[in-house]
Amino acid sequence: MESPVADRRWFAARVRSGHELLMRARLTELGVRNYIPSKEVTRVRGHKRCKVEAPVIPNLIFIYCEKPKAFALANGYGLPIKYLIDHSTRTLLEVPSKQLEDFIRVMEEDPSTLCPPDQVFQPGQKVRVVAGNLAGVEGEVEMLPNRTFLVISVCGLLRARIQIPRAYVKAL
Repeated sequence: MESPVADRRWFAARVRSGHELLMRARLTELGVRNYIPSKEVTRVRGHKRCKVEAPVIPNLIFIYCEKPKAFALANGYGLPIKYLIDHSTRTLLEVPSKQLEDFIRVMEEDPSTLCPPDQVFQPGQKVRVVAGNLAGVEGEVEMLPNRTFLVISVCGLLRARIQIPRAYVKAL
């Protein structure tokens, strides 16, 4: 019997290098929601170019389930996964849902978004996106010469950076 969604959490896990997409297929087959940060890359095989999906962060997968199911995946189903441990609580590292959902939205956004200079933000300033596809996403500002980026961080494990129009951003 399925447990309520309130008991489910995102857990970060490691898999063998090169097996991320296979593990995603296996978890999906078992009915477990998961996420692998990935992008489409062009690879040359022989004399042909082909586009393939490649993980952005090797060996990392996020699994959305309740804690007993997370243990069962590694022990009962025999999946070769190793969960990351939160050393302060000495248990599985739980990724806050809001952080991971924001990270997923940024990873799926078009990377060619341009940024006109309207407002002035300080590097590290906390902001919220108020318009566009990323409305509601919170992050911090990172500055490079003539560019402003929104940076989303997930438990200090991952960082995603995207250029976003400054008019879409409001300081917190």
